[in-house]
Amino acid sequence: MKVFDAHFHIIDYKYLIQENNGFKPDEFTYSDYDEKTRKMGLDIEGGAIIFGSFQGLDTKYLDVIKKIKEQDGKSDFVGVINLPPDINYKQVLTLNELGVTGARFNIFRGNATSVDQLVDIANRLYELVGWHVEIQINPDELELIKPQLLSIPRLSIDHVGLRKSALKHLYELAEAGVKIKASGFGRLDFDPIEPLKKIHQINENCLMFGTDLPSTRVDPDKVFSEKDIQKMANAFTEHELKRILYENAYDWYIKRL
Repeated sequence: MKVFDAHFHIIDYKYLIQENNGFKPDEFTYSDYDEKTRKMGLDIEGGAIIFGSFQGLDTKYLDVIKKIKEQDGKSDFVGVINLPPDINYKQVLTLNELGVTGARFNIFRGNATSVDQLVDIANRLYELVGWHVEIQINPDELELIKPQLLSIPRLSIDHVGLRKSALKHLYELAEAGVKIKASGFGRLDFDPIEPLKKIHQINENCLMFGTDLPSTRVDPDKVFSEKDIQKMANAFTEHELKRILYENAYDWYIKRL
């Protein structure tokens, strides 16, 4: 099954890993990721390596992108980083050359960046290097901040919005062209399949599949596994799966459409 993994983490203790809210994850290197996805039968052609909150603002781990290319000959891996609001934008140009295509903000767990700052940063990044912004939202705030989110030129939402209460707003965002990640199933308080089918019906270019491996902070019984792949396979046609599992994310991260 050909996949562009739109959301996964590499946790390599050769690089900075710091405690976040009392949590420090186990190591999960690219070799661990490669072995695990192969055992699941996933043909990972590329992906977006997402900065976790436990990686702070360190960017040295972007070396992983270079190593994947050298080791496996795969060039369709990119990085999405945590970004301080006061970043030197000359640094952005350097990061862009290293394979970064976007910035991530975790509003769900609390972030010092206000929504107004987020919109401002998103527009500057887009104008400078064409980057997108992706956010893990607080569903309780989504209705209030939705108009501001729609002013962001390139935006994706993590993990199907996380809570059932967010879904009605996600449908509106999908209709407006915002990307929604079909990821983090073990983090949700609802079964995602029917909402995912509805989102795909609204906008077939919207959904981007991600394994969310290694699924940090997720109950071990809910970590992404073959059963989640089977649910997707049962819910969508082959054509639909091609869009969700590969094409939409490839177009977003690599072609930057």
